Amino acid sequence: AMVDVKQPNTKLAFYVTHPRFELCIGLVILLNAVFIVLQADWSAQHPGAAVPLTYSVFETLFFIVFGSELVLRMWVFRCRFFNGRDWRWNWFDFGVVVTAACEEIVKLVTFASGVKVNNVTLFRVMRIIKLTRVVRIVRVFRIFRELRIMVASIISTFITLFWSIVCLVMIMSAFSVYFITIVSDYQATDGPTPELEEYFGSIVSVMLCLFQATTGGMDWRDVANALMDISPLPVAMLCLFVAMMNYAIMNILTGICVNTANKTAEDDFEISIHEERSRH
Repeated sequence: AMVDVKQPNTKLAFYVTHPRFELCIGLVILLNAVFIVLQADWSAQHPGAAVPLTYSVFETLFFIVFGSELVLRMWVFRCRFFNGRDWRWNWFDFGVVVTAACEEIVKLVTFASGVKVNNVTLFRVMRIIKLTRVVRIVRVFRIFRELRIMVASIISTFITLFWSIVCLVMIMSAFSVYFITIVSDYQATDGPTPELEEYFGSIVSVMLCLFQATTGGMDWRDVANALMDISPLPVAMLCLFVAMMNYAIMNILTGICVNTANKTAEDDFEISIHEERSRH
């Protein structure tokens, strides 16, 4: 919600901060998201064609609604709109509306002058930025609390994901060095083998092979059959790697991510309770 702990005591502030007002804006944002999808689908089916007037009219109507909402909230909260508790979301909304305003100005100038603007890159960047308007559903549309928790949980696990990747790369590097050493020694005495070259031609190909073997990208039985020509020992090491990744490491990393997601959900619930109490 776009309310601070201390709300302005005016009639306009009552309507702007009312849950029904946010619900109405959320419905408009949802309709705008559907409109953006339909417009993108039409553009894909008619590449290079001029956008129908209907789409331009609806774009302008959505801009008027979002611009009016932004002006109302800026009038109610004044300076606190930019430095209050929800200043990040407020600046985000401000940027979205300003971007839409720039596009409307370009459309108006183009229509009035009758000259087609050929700066395709500018239009593409502005349309991509305009898609960020859909993200506001997560905050404004309160009935999507589960979706909001999911998005917040995914964002909160980015750091865990980074260190998980580092951990996996270190483990795969150690096993890759072992496999490539065994294969290199075997090929030095018995000559190169096409199957071994495919999987163990370089350290990068070995790491990619091990990653695919544990994530469903390939059947690790094919790799085991290729290693069986060398010795049962590297096959046993491959089985150990697959078992360790699937039964130990992945479960541990999953547990850490779940714990982080649960903490995020608890924090979101506490924030929601605090916001409900601040309304009264």
